[in-house]
Amino acid sequence: MKPMLRQACCLFLVASLLLQIVPAAMAQACLSGNPDSGSLAAVRTELLEARRLLLEESGGKKSQDAVAPLDRAKKLAAGGDFAKAFSGKVHAFRADLDKARLKVLWNDRDEALAIVNRLLGLLDYAPPKGVPPCPNPAGNGPGAGAMLGATLLAGLGALVLLFFTGQVSHR
Repeated sequence: MKPMLRQACCLFLVASLLLQIVPAAMAQACLSGNPDSGSLAAVRTELLEARRLLLEESGGKKSQDAVAPLDRAKKLAAGGDFAKAFSGKVHAFRADLDKARLKVLWNDRDEALAIVNRLLGLLDYAPPKGVPPCPNPAGNGPGAGAMLGATLLAGLGALVLLFFTGQVSHR
């Protein structure tokens, strides 16, 4: 009776793990990005640097350092790769970069920070051109691959227990 119960438990474990793999594997399909999204990442990096500089509490002189990342972001946004990858209005995006730069130059850090945060939101939530939206955006984070690997490893362990372990008779 014990070997039959052990086999039934192992089969149940394998079936449940296989049913867990399907959603994790489907979430991984959304991770493939647009090949032109490198320019989006570069602009996003420059905007994050500008936001970091604007958030420092060191005064107006130090916040002027945020002009350089905003200029680099504007230069990157003027490239053709950015226009191909960005799904929003590129002209409006560049105009907002100019507004943020002017606000920094006039020492209006709060307004510049609001503009930079809005631009980062546009980059984060607007899907790149040519990439279909993910049906389940909560399942494609950085931990989805680890979850898929852990599930596969547990399933393989259950299969090893099922087929390669036997009861040793001491007669």
